[in-house]
Amino acid sequence: MSNHKISIITPTYNSIETIEACILSVASQTLENREHIILDNKSADGTFDIIKKYAAIYPHIHAVSEKDQGIYDALNKGIDLCDGEWIYILGSDDTFYNDDVLSSVFCTHELEQYDVVYGNVEWGKGGTLYDGQFTTLKLLNKNICHQAIFFKRNLFNRFGKFETKYKVLADWVFNMRWFCDKETKILFLNQTFATYNPEGFSSKNTDNIFTAERNSIISTLFPEEYSVIFDLNNKLLSTNNEVNQLITTISQQEQENDSLKTTVDTLYTYIDTLQSRINLLDASINKLQNSSSWRITKPIRKLSNSFRKRSRAIRNIFNISSIANPDQNSVNVHDYSSDFATLYNEFQLSKEYVLRDLEEIIDIIIPVFNEFKRLPGLCKSIIENTSTPYRLFLIDDHSSDEQVYPFLMQFKNEHPQYDIVVLKNKTTIGFLNSINKATQSSKNNFIILNSIGEVPLGWLQKLMHPIIENKSIATTTPFSNDETLRGVSDLLNDDNYREIISVFDIDRFFTNLNPTKKYPDISSGVGFCMGVNKTIFDSIGHFNNKSSKITYGDEAEWCLKAYNKGFRNILIPNLFICHHNDTTSLDLKHNQTTQNKFLQAYPLKEISDLLLMSLLLTDKIRNKRILFVDHDLGGGANLYRNNYVKREL
Repeated sequence: MSNHKISIITPTYNSIETIEACILSVASQTLENREHIILDNKSADGTFDIIKKYAAIYPHIHAVSEKDQGIYDALNKGIDLCDGEWIYILGSDDTFYNDDVLSSVFCTHELEQYDVVYGNVEWGKGGTLYDGQFTTLKLLNKNICHQAIFFKRNLFNRFGKFETKYKVLADWVFNMRWFCDKETKILFLNQTFATYNPEGFSSKNTDNIFTAERNSIISTLFPEEYSVIFDLNNKLLSTNNEVNQLITTISQQEQENDSLKTTVDTLYTYIDTLQSRINLLDASINKLQNSSSWRITKPIRKLSNSFRKRSRAIRNIFNISSIANPDQNSVNVHDYSSDFATLYNEFQLSKEYVLRDLEEIIDIIIPVFNEFKRLPGLCKSIIENTSTPYRLFLIDDHSSDEQVYPFLMQFKNEHPQYDIVVLKNKTTIGFLNSINKATQSSKNNFIILNSIGEVPLGWLQKLMHPIIENKSIATTTPFSNDETLRGVSDLLNDDNYREIISVFDIDRFFTNLNPTKKYPDISSGVGFCMGVNKTIFDSIGHFNNKSSKITYGDEAEWCLKAYNKGFRNILIPNLFICHHNDTTSLDLKHNQTTQNKFLQAYPLKEISDLLLMSLLLTDKIRNKRILFVDHDLGGGANLYRNNYVKREL
């Protein structure tokens, strides 16, 4: 993510009807590291009064009122005043296309190597888009709107500022200079940056000086062959179809060449990014190996690597699954209780199993609504337990707790070595709508994570390896104590033991389970922690959440759509994600409806029983519980047991 400051320059004169919309479109941008320099040419209609009003509200606005010699003179003054690394020009009668334009450009793309980034503009509200990727030939006949361009500031040091003798089209001349320069690094993004007013100054005025000098400008800045084409075009455009076809063909070839060059540049950038991540991971590994926790857990790691291969019985259990009928309220689950002793003795991890890092970046999306007390633990667990490449989206869903957003920004600033994006919704739009918003800036497979969770070491690899290796898998869901899953022992939700049992104790058990190629199918993933295949997500569409309430389970409808299209929702047997459940914050009625309609009991119910047995044998609980091994035939033994239980309770 880029931390560079963005300077937005707006020249204005007698714009009382449009300036407010322009100012608010900048103020509502979700990217905060920006400044808005507004230069007013001594307006006589009250324009500057509006500017002053908003400058008193928003500290990012810098207002100047003084006479200038035209738009480009004002722009040159603005360039001298701004201190951002990137410069963007927004007319007083123009607006940003949406609130996320700056975030989508500077939080999604690696831009350090580029000098210019440009895209499209909307030609009037609801109008056509102007005008896609440019080629050298295309630039001969039409200009790139300055509302579609982000300039790196040092570009003006290289080429000079706008030539004020051109009253309307000085920006076209400037665009010709950098576009035809082989050293300028240019990136085209096929997205819309602004809504451009087609009735603005440049549309109503002509630039006689530019018209008179256009031939000489092209001759000076463009290669010789383009001057010839331009001359032919002027002379024969209306009479010679072959010339028109030639110009079109050359323009298309240029665009293909530019696209290929952009692809190569992007690949080199990606290689550099991967090398940086490798260096960062090496440093993290060295730090981990030198930590006390790594030394303390060394015997446990050695033990897990020497466990015996699991038997055919447990493999058969892992391979059996049943898909729930969404129209039924329950699912018949196979009873493997007769194999419990075998299961208990043979669940250990095979020594051949190796947890591998991923080779692609995964996006982790976490909508946050209040629950401030859980955020430090969640964020800390992600930083400490995630080694594979990732990008973290933290979305404040307009929390009523004012501590949330400052904490998220502080967390981001304290970890500049990680790719962290912090967004804030202007209103509360809900869990899944926040995720939908984040996926618009994502091209990667992603993970939905609840803000009251806590993750263990290696969680991301375990959750996402199946999706990367099997393109038919739509979602992956781990074990959890989340109530919507109904699959793990009630012990984990018991207040008497929640503080005694650590996340490490629980995850240590699940880490020892051996995943197989045939992961158990479940009817729906669950959004407390769910890996999502981005390709399948794009083909099916966004999650359908019609409510802004903090409800859970709406993702099940999406999972059912994926299942009906032949894709799979699977359970990850060797991963447990702790869910610090606060039932007061949930819509329990909605939860129950969702459970009955979509969810099933886990196909591996016996794993829950094994977990209970394993936890009962830990030092932390051994003195808290008593295990009776007894028959149910009646008699003195049963009587003794019943009396003992009554006395203890």
